[in-house]
Amino acid sequence: MNINLYSLLDLATHLKHRILLRSAPQGVVGAMRLKAAVSYKNVQGLVNAHNRVSSRKLVVPAGREENAKDLGAVYDETTDTYVVPKGMDEKDEKFAVFWPSAPLDLQNQEGRVELTRDGRLIESRVAPSDKLQGGDSTALFLMYAALPILGSAIAALTLVPYVGWLAWLLVVAAVPYAWAIFRSEGAVEAFRAAALTFVLPLAAAKGLVAAAGDGGLALDIVVAGYCLYLMGGFVYCLAAPVEDDQEAWGGRWSRLKSFFGWSAGIAVALVTTMILPPVIAGFAWFALAGAYGFVYYARDYKERTLVLQSQSARFQLGKHGLLESSTAEALEAQVRKALADKSPFIQFGTALGHQKKKGARFCYDTNSPAGITIEDMFMHTMIWAESGMGKSAYIRWLMAEILKSGYPCAFAVFCGKGALAGEVRGMLETVIETGVHLGLIEGLDAQGVKAALTNTRMEDDDGDIWKSVSADLIDHACVILEALHQHELFIRALDASAKFGLENEIQGLLLVKDRDEASGIETSDLDQAIADLEQRLAVRKDALAQEREWQWTMQRLNKVLIAINDIRTTNTSALPGESLLAAANFLGVHPLHLGNDEQYAAAKVDWAHRLESARETIHPDLLISGSLLQMSFEFVLKRWPTYPAETRGSFMANVDRRITPLMRGKYLVDSAGVPWHSIERGQVNVSDVLKGVSLGVNVPDTRHGTAGILVQNLIAQRLNNGIKLRNEVPEEEWRARGELPVILIKDECQNLIGREDQIILPICRQTKMACFYATQNVDGIRVKLPGDSADQFLGSFQNYALGRTTPTSYKYAESRFGVEEMTTYKQKAVGLDYAGGIEMAMDNALFDPDHPNAAGMKQLRRAGAGRLIATHVDPVTKTRWVGQKQKGVKATKDIEVPASGHREAQPLFTQAEFTGLLNQQGRFILWFNRAGVRRSDICKTPYLPLDRVDEVVKAINEKREAA
Repeated sequence: MNINLYSLLDLATHLKHRILLRSAPQGVVGAMRLKAAVSYKNVQGLVNAHNRVSSRKLVVPAGREENAKDLGAVYDETTDTYVVPKGMDEKDEKFAVFWPSAPLDLQNQEGRVELTRDGRLIESRVAPSDKLQGGDSTALFLMYAALPILGSAIAALTLVPYVGWLAWLLVVAAVPYAWAIFRSEGAVEAFRAAALTFVLPLAAAKGLVAAAGDGGLALDIVVAGYCLYLMGGFVYCLAAPVEDDQEAWGGRWSRLKSFFGWSAGIAVALVTTMILPPVIAGFAWFALAGAYGFVYYARDYKERTLVLQSQSARFQLGKHGLLESSTAEALEAQVRKALADKSPFIQFGTALGHQKKKGARFCYDTNSPAGITIEDMFMHTMIWAESGMGKSAYIRWLMAEILKSGYPCAFAVFCGKGALAGEVRGMLETVIETGVHLGLIEGLDAQGVKAALTNTRMEDDDGDIWKSVSADLIDHACVILEALHQHELFIRALDASAKFGLENEIQGLLLVKDRDEASGIETSDLDQAIADLEQRLAVRKDALAQEREWQWTMQRLNKVLIAINDIRTTNTSALPGESLLAAANFLGVHPLHLGNDEQYAAAKVDWAHRLESARETIHPDLLISGSLLQMSFEFVLKRWPTYPAETRGSFMANVDRRITPLMRGKYLVDSAGVPWHSIERGQVNVSDVLKGVSLGVNVPDTRHGTAGILVQNLIAQRLNNGIKLRNEVPEEEWRARGELPVILIKDECQNLIGREDQIILPICRQTKMACFYATQNVDGIRVKLPGDSADQFLGSFQNYALGRTTPTSYKYAESRFGVEEMTTYKQKAVGLDYAGGIEMAMDNALFDPDHPNAAGMKQLRRAGAGRLIATHVDPVTKTRWVGQKQKGVKATKDIEVPASGHREAQPLFTQAEFTGLLNQQGRFILWFNRAGVRRSDICKTPYLPLDRVDEVVKAINEKREAA
């Protein structure tokens, strides 16, 4: 059996429990370790961290199955996991080792805490020096105990005849113990401990033993000295001033009790020396010396108690407006939601730990990955950075990471400068660019075309005029063209049906004719009937052979607009042009009174006859009161001609800004040179994006100018329409059609955005389209979306990546990011910055191992320099608080722990941080909605150079093929 101090304590405790008929107690060592572990866990600084969360499903590594079973977990074959059975509490700490770990970006190893786990002030439990140097070890007490034990052994061994003098060699054995005390408590305490627990007791024991053998003269001198000690000590206890720390424990009365206690102990030692045999009597001094360790510990305990009590009274940062529990709940909910999210995590950057150092709660550890999952991306992401700060390279890198993740989705890439799709063409299946056979308005209805053409505000637009009439003019033209297109197809379908009927009828008559001729019956009537039918058939064939006039193309839309603006003026009125009237007549518009009563009366009669005999030749919408088509013709036939020519010219100038670039785009052609504006059905099906075909539009502004913006809006509108239709059915249904999530990317979005973006952003979250918009600054957004529209648009983005940009953008970001919600207090409450104290210590020359005077620095540390001391200067008295004391002068050897900074509402990021920390490439503020809870920090962000795109894509594809 190993006999030591702890085993003796265990033996005594077991004996006590046997006498009191109690169950066997826990071992002393085990109890100490458990208490220490509980205490450490309570104050370790991770109160807000939920690196593991309780779960009924456990994560059991291979080889640990038996451990899980021993705890009560059972194996579930359906999920192939070990689970906590019903009837057992899944939150039981014994299962903690098998709880799921939080995603790496949500783990907190640097938690800055203001409260312990049990809700107490952290300042009441932890001294600054604990963070840097740690507390005293239990082994320190053994060092104090070892010295008197060693001294008594030397005193005893020296009494051995003949060889006793050799025992003095054991004095050397006391050096390691004294050195250990020196390293822990300093030179002064090491000297005091060695003198009081080793040297003086050994001298007293040997001297008094010798004195007892020589007649007691020396003993009389010692007794006389003791009497002088009593008188002098008593006077000192009464007259000497009392320090603040002594006053806290009773002042003079406490000092007197301590004095009387030591006096009684010395008296007992003297009496023992006089009564007992000399060989035994001397060891009473070692017993008295052995009490010094207890006395020192008691004094140290009292000093620490005062410091912690004083700290808790002065520094109470965590108690004002206690919201710690709600913070912990939010963080735990975040981890749980993140664990339930099985979509890939995309790292946007690496956190620098700036917010953690500031004490923010919802932030990242230093060097933690900062990012979001693809599921989080459906809350949309805005990237801000001025030109030249690597915005496009950052987008390319993010696209590569999404591609690398293998998540089934499709990219839809647009760019205000028109170039991004060309840069990432290796990541796309389809790139719309010069040479592609593209129908510009294919797949859109009238409202879709109008929305696309009027979506983006042009530089020369007059906002009020454009909103009032010019947009309506395009709307009416689109409605009319759509009706003409549909009606022409319907009429051609009637012609085709009639042609088929005539052909069958002629074929039937020919068979009758052949039969009659064979029977000798006259067939002249049949010949005439066949001739009439063939004449009617020729008319139908001729109609079908003619090129369609009203194709669904941009060219025909331009034709309608020209017809609308073709106004005939007379001396008394302005009338619609002949081409518009012909289109109206083709559709079957009810005749309008255009100034001639006779013509109007005749037209009404003709229209009534047409309605009765050929109702199918009248567009059905014209027979519905208040239909879009009716209102459009009311506008273009009645209201539009009444506007003054100058006004019509102003409106048409705005219209032309949308139409002319598409009509005159030199490079908007297919490989055969056919202009896109004349192509009704192209070879690109934009709706394929919904089924996983990645697409981009490569129409750089250097070649296409404004036309590139308009083309992208028309194509984006097709995508938006498909996304909107998903809202009409459950997700399972559109996925069953083979559709997949979409990642929409708009670089330099300030050139593209408009009303349609405001509409689609809130809608497409549920229909799984994640939007990445990138811009240079908020100023460009406000130009395109004046007033509250810009704020509504920007508010749709729950994830932000902010690089160096304009002061106006910083101002918006400051308001958008908000203040640190947990520090909105105006009271004069301050707290200790433990991390700041350690950082200051590490920066101090005392702890620099490579300092030219490192040896001297080491000597300074041995002399007591480098202690972390919490101090605070009273703003009124200017006295300095040091520990539990007030001092007028700061100690020069101590390192002051920062304790300033009243708790008050502060922006999450300030203007100074924006301008100072983002002033280089590869630095972004990442502000994310990660699993429903905010996370933010200054981050180091990667990028993908343009010349490496093909290389990276090739590597990704090879890896996929290998898998």
